[in-house]
Order: sequence, then C-alpha cells, then structure tokens
Amino acid sequence: MLQSMRENMKGPTAKIVVGVAVAAMVLFGVESLFVNSVGGSEVATVNGEDVSEIELLRAIEQQKNRLRQQFDLDETSDMLNDDRLRTPALMNLVRQKALHHAASEQGMNVSPSIVKAELAKAFTRDGEFNKAQLNNYIAAYGYTPATLAQSEANAYVLRQLFNGVSQTEFVTQAEMDAMAAIAGQKRSFATIEISRSLVEDKVTVTDEEIAQYYQANEAQFTEPEKVALEYVEVTIADLAKTQNVSDKELKAEYDREQQEFQGGTEYRVSHILIESADDSAAKIAEISAKLKEGQAFADLAKEYSDDLGSKALGGELGLMVEGAFPAEFEEAAKALSAGNVSAPVVTDAGTHFIRLDEKVVVEPESFESRKEALAAMLREQKASVAYLEKIQVLEEVSFGASDLSATASALGVPVKSTDLFARGRGTGIAANTVIANAAFAEDVYAQGQNSQVLEVEGSRAFVVRLKQKVPATVQPLEDVKESITQQITQTKVINELQTLAADVVIAIEKGEKPEVVAEEGEYSFNNYEGVERSNTDVDFMVSREAFSLPRPDAKSPAVTTVNGAEGLTVVVLSEVVDGDVNNLPKEQRDAMEQQLRNQLASGAVESFENRVFEGAKYKLK
Repeated sequence: MLQSMRENMKGPTAKIVVGVAVAAMVLFGVESLFVNSVGGSEVATVNGEDVSEIELLRAIEQQKNRLRQQFDLDETSDMLNDDRLRTPALMNLVRQKALHHAASEQGMNVSPSIVKAELAKAFTRDGEFNKAQLNNYIAAYGYTPATLAQSEANAYVLRQLFNGVSQTEFVTQAEMDAMAAIAGQKRSFATIEISRSLVEDKVTVTDEEIAQYYQANEAQFTEPEKVALEYVEVTIADLAKTQNVSDKELKAEYDREQQEFQGGTEYRVSHILIESADDSAAKIAEISAKLKEGQAFADLAKEYSDDLGSKALGGELGLMVEGAFPAEFEEAAKALSAGNVSAPVVTDAGTHFIRLDEKVVVEPESFESRKEALAAMLREQKASVAYLEKIQVLEEVSFGASDLSATASALGVPVKSTDLFARGRGTGIAANTVIANAAFAEDVYAQGQNSQVLEVEGSRAFVVRLKQKVPATVQPLEDVKESITQQITQTKVINELQTLAADVVIAIEKGEKPEVVAEEGEYSFNNYEGVERSNTDVDFMVSREAFSLPRPDAKSPAVTTVNGAEGLTVVVLSEVVDGDVNNLPKEQRDAMEQQLRNQLASGAVESFENRVFEGAKYKLK
C-alpha cells in the first residue's frame, strides 16, 4: 500500500482526483466523499466482511495511476477504462480480504505505533513530513484518517504474512546440483547454413498464381469500414484557465489555512544504535570515550551502529516524526541543543547515542509565497463547479439538435473533428473506449444523431456526432500485386530451403558426417566445441535451439533446423556436458542459491494465496 501511495501522489492523477474531491466538498460537504458518494453500497462480501463501493473505486483509480506511470498513457487510453479495470480490481480486493481474514485467524496484528511510523515515512519528501500531501491523499481517495490507518495496518499484516510464508522455503543440495547442471551445461554442435541465395534465383511467380492468391485472401486486402466524428468538449483544465480569483478570496483562503496551521518545532536527528549483546557495555563505553575525544559522530556511526538503515549515512535519521520513535528517544532529542550528542539513552530497541542535527521552529508561509498556489487551487475549485454546470448545458442544448453548432456556441467552445478511424483503431479521443463505442452506436452511427454526454475520467465531457462514413473496400489487385508477389516468393523460397534441409537431415541420420554433407551441398559449415549458454559468439537463435535439443544418443546426434533472415541452418548436436556446482565460484554459487530460493519463495506465496482464495466464501453483488 505504501508504494501505491508514493506512486499515486505523482503525476496528473493526484491533481485530477484532488480537484474532483475538492469540487465534491464545495458542492456537498466533506462527508459526501466518505458517505454519500457510495451510499453505503457493497460490491462483494468475503467471509462475512463487506467490500464497499468506495474501496473498489479507490482500487480502480490507484490501478489506473500505476498504468499511467508504467506505460506513460494518455488519459484517453482504453487501458484506463473504468469498465475494463473494474472486474480485476474487484477480484484483487476479494483476494486481499480473504488473505487478511486468514492472517487474523492466526492472530496476526500490528500496533498503532508501527502503522503511524509507516504512514509518516510514506508521506515524507526530501526528509520532511508533508502533512498537505497526506491530507490531499485522504481527500482524493475517499479515506478518513482512521480508514487510511486501517488500510495500512491491513497491508502491513499481509506483508508480514507473505514474508513468513516465503521464509519457510530452503534450497537442498540436490536442487543446487540440478540447477548447476543446467546453468553450467556445455554443448558441442555443428551448423550447416543453407543460404537463400542458393534458391532465390530459381523461384518464379506467375500472374495466375498472383490472381489465385488475391481471390483466396480477399479479406487480407480489405480496408475496414471507417468513420470520422465531430465533437464538442468541456474540460475542468480548460475551465480553470478562465476562472477569476479575487484578492479577497485569496486572503480568505489564506486566513482559513492559518487557522488550521499547526506550528511547532521540527527536529532532525542522527543516532548510533547498540543492540543488547554480551559486549554491548564495552562498546557503549568505547563510543562514549571516543566522542569525548572529539571523534566524528558520523565516523563512529559507520563503525559501531547496529542500525543498518542509517549506518551508511553516518547515523542520519532525518526528520523526527512525532510518535514514530520511542518516548525516551524523543525526550532526549528534544532536550539537546543543535549539534550536541546525548548521553546513552536506553529504549526497547537498544542503547542510542543521539545527535540533534537541526532544530527548526515551523512557521506559516507568508501570504505572498502562498498566493500563486492558492489561486491555482481556487481556480480549480471554481472550474469543478462550472464543469458540472457546463455538462447540464451540454446535455440540454445538444439533445435532438441537427448539428453541434448551437451547442458549441452555448458553451463558447469550437467544434472539433477526428481523423477517419476503424473500429478499435482510433487515435486521440477516438482511442478511448467510451468515445469509440459511441461512434458505432445505433443513435450516432445509424441514425445520425448527437450522442449523449460522454464523460471521461470525471474531468472531460464530450458530445460526438458522425461527420463521415467510409464503407469497407477491397484494394484493387494492381495496388497489392507487388505485396502478393513478395509473399508468394517468400513461401516458395522457404519451401525450397526446407527441402534442401530435409535432405541434409536424412543424410546425417544415415550416418554421414556433417562436414561432408555440407561440402557436397556447397553449404557453409561451422563447428562449436563446449559452448556455454551465455556464449555470444554463436547466433542467438542457433544457440537457443542447440540448448533445446534432447541429449544425443550413442548412435546418432540430435538434429534440428533454424529459420533465419539469410537462410536456414541445420544444427547437429553431438555432445552435452553438465555443469558441476563445485566448479562454480562462491559468488556465483551464492547468487544461484539466492535465485533459486527466491523462485521457490515466490511459488510458495502464490500457492498459499491460491489455497486461501479457493477456501474463501465470497459473493459478488
């Protein structure tokens, strides 16, 4: 969940969702996001526990943001369609509920202090806890502070559950031997390359063959039916550019922020942690002595600290978030002056030497420094309200109209148009499933009417109308003759090569030596001894096939053929020598063992998830 938070607070999605959330709060009050927007509806039950509509909507939006980040998708992409994502998002929630139920039955839980610390880390940017981002995230995704904490608690428990399952896996010596035998395997083989040039000059294509191919494959040369649309569009982003915000409104919003502002003091700290052990007292005394001698705190942290997370950073912990550290730690840190180091402080984690790196009194930003951001926020709030009003106008004026001119005039926007596109092949707005489906719907496509209002991503609204329709047409033979000739030629060349290769394989299987067969046919011959899988001197396709062949028996080699751009290659495998784990360097053995353990752990977690899911009692509504 924490990774999801970090991803979801990046890019345009945060702005869009927060804008919609703010609009809802302006119009209906903050409770609308948490209660009225879902009306208490449930979309599924899992082992007696409900999955709410808002949980599903949140999961869909988070998945959409992951897809945007991963594939750099345009907002009109079909991959971001709500209907497309709804079912997989719902089933993923069902699986999570089932898994958490299984964890709860085993008595697994997490303390509120850990959850608080995890949330603090999730919303820390550049070493500083960002409360504004936390509040925006809560509003944007329909959380309350309590439900966000519960969601993170559930996610934390599942992480611990999966970690426990994966840690049960171990690697046996037999598994290591088997993996090393394959990974370190060496193979000896010969290749006979039959070049395309040997048969290309012999291949001819007649006009009769071209005509027959054209008639038999008419669908291949048919241009699909296409349409072009004209449309009007209203967006929150465009409306925001036209909104005016007065100085009075800015000052009122700034004053509201100041009333909610929570000042205080921020502490940046570093520490050296000595965990309890037989020699801990000696270490603590040694560190105390070296600090008194003036040795650098960071150097001592790198040498002595048992906190692996901060050790390499010279003990730096960054901002001390209230409640995220033990009470004894926080009290000692707050009592220090900047640059000073505490006496040893004992907590449940061990003994700490704490240095206060910086102490900053947090003060509110000035009106001038906040003015630009406040103006942008208020413009977006107003645009969200205006957007809903424009949708009303869009619906009323476009309904039953014979064109889009009156609609465009009423909204103050231009009539735009798309290029011609076929079903499922649109670009721009036509790539969006909602728009594409409307283009070929009965009212627009057959009756020539304006579409209903089509809303995309909750921030863009369209009405579309058919502009042009081009029926499916078969391309003339003359336009595709060259393409057909090339396809027939290619087929004949491959057939000729396969015939020659078949003769080579038969000769080798009868006992003739590969080099002799290659010489007789005037083919290129190469011999490879003890080739490893990672060898880059051999063509990749040839090497892959050579390592896919079964072991040759004592009487005959194993033989296969490989298609290539320059011709066809016959691969003749003569010997296989397995790898030996004892011959591998220690680093390679360790890496192999870790890789195998990770694979087994992944399989164990997946198997566990499947068993839990299969045993769950769930119902989709």
